[in-house]
Amino acid sequence: LIVLGKKINLVKTKNDNGRILVIPEGDRKEVNYFVKFLYNFLKLNPNDNFTLRMHPVFNYNKKIIIKKFSNFKDRVIISDKKFAEDISLHRITLYSGSSAILDCIRNNNLPVYININSKYDNNPLSEIKSKIREIKSAEELNNFLKNGKIKHKENYPFIKRYVNQLFEDLKKPQFANLIRYIKNF
Repeated sequence: LIVLGKKINLVKTKNDNGRILVIPEGDRKEVNYFVKFLYNFLKLNPNDNFTLRMHPVFNYNKKIIIKKFSNFKDRVIISDKKFAEDISLHRITLYSGSSAILDCIRNNNLPVYININSKYDNNPLSEIKSKIREIKSAEELNNFLKNGKIKHKENYPFIKRYVNQLFEDLKKPQFANLIRYIKNF
């Protein structure tokens, strides 16, 4: 059995702030990639704003990251809020390997996979990656935000059903059968 993070209860109301949530894994390489990616995107696009949510295990210097984005004023916020609150304030979430995307989807955020060119496929939604929008560059993200959101939303009901199935309660008979299977394996 694989347990991915903890289940965040569904957020009852959405207070969309127009920002895009960014959730890198707690890995220095991935955080650096996302910071560079956002920086390049902000140079290209003067309109979109982001909330960067660091993984709780990642030790970072907030002042250094804020300084990196100093040319862009308040367009990037480093969040200190509870994760459930961050989810409730956004409609789109950029991710790569963070299993937190599952809670974002369960709470009606559109997932956008940022391909960081890793040797390993760490996408927690790799089984349905054909349904998830994959972005490889700041230009692609810019085009997606201008043109592709509406088209991509057609896949969202399928994505949400898939993720909700991951959180279905395992019934006792199913669990007993699984344990018997594992013992006999």
